Amino acid sequence: MQMKKTNVLKLEPKKNYEMLNLIKLFSAYMVVFIHVSFQGTFGSVVVCLARFAVPLFFIISGYFCYDSIKTRNVDKINKKIYSTGRLYFGSILFYVVIISCILRDQIQIKAWLSAGINIPSMIKWLLWNNIPMIEMEHLWFIGALLYCYLFIRVFYKKEKMMKILPFLLIINCVLGEFSIFLNFRVMPIYVTRNAWFCGLPCFAIGYLIREKIVSGKLFFRIQAKTFALFGLMSEIFVLLEANFVGMIDLYLFSLVTAVFFFLCGISYTDDMRKGWRIISKIDTGTIYIIHPVVAIILRIIMQKIVCASEALLLPILTCFVTTVISIVKSRVKMMFRKTNWERK
Repeated sequence: MQMKKTNVLKLEPKKNYEMLNLIKLFSAYMVVFIHVSFQGTFGSVVVCLARFAVPLFFIISGYFCYDSIKTRNVDKINKKIYSTGRLYFGSILFYVVIISCILRDQIQIKAWLSAGINIPSMIKWLLWNNIPMIEMEHLWFIGALLYCYLFIRVFYKKEKMMKILPFLLIINCVLGEFSIFLNFRVMPIYVTRNAWFCGLPCFAIGYLIREKIVSGKLFFRIQAKTFALFGLMSEIFVLLEANFVGMIDLYLFSLVTAVFFFLCGISYTDDMRKGWRIISKIDTGTIYIIHPVVAIILRIIMQKIVCASEALLLPILTCFVTTVISIVKSRVKMMFRKTNWERK
């Protein structure tokens, strides 16, 4: 007698993805550890293990864009373009203001701006999402996500294209991880770290996972913790890859880790304790955007007080301070919304 298949990942209306939000928070901290890394071998290992984080964010975005694409809801796609574009250019303006305040001297500010604003740099920015100022390099993800939504806006009627996009990861592997075996010259990191060879294919993977779940073609009898275990096990293979090819921006098994952690997040069905539910509401976007400038300010402070443990404490303190700022920002935003609602 055959057992009837049940789709444990079937979406429920107004479902709270608390576990997925916790995984996003963990991933945001991993991004911090990439840019504000620990020293020595331990730091290198953490950076390698953290490479799953950005693909995971793209997968999540593609997953939750499924309804807009499937129903051809142009207004919703336009809203995503507007909100992402506002976040992107607002973040750039934020960094220009903050770095200008840190430099203070007008000559230094002009030199900083002129070093990044030139025709070759602008072409790389527009084509490869490579922001010319090193302090803003991490914002490539938001720019790439904006390109993903713009791409979807143009081709939203051609849904079959989503099945082709993941194959762009082959180009990423050829130009990145496999280039050492194919005797290719070393490519600049921005050639693989962009919307075309990282963002869109991972975005499409998230979309396709959602499509299979909604259509009932994807069934799992595996619990969320098993997906998490598979994700942790795939990180072992990431370290093996790193041992062979060295430090690169994206490992093949980092993608596997991202998929397993994502499946863990959407398949978790148990009730979560109140403390974890509160933590899951922390805004990871704020942590992602502000962590480099927070690290710069913390480094200046720690150098002035001559902190002997700067290398160890800086990544941890950056995570802590950005989290506090994120919580305060959310609380202030909520207070303003409440005030405006009461006035109405």
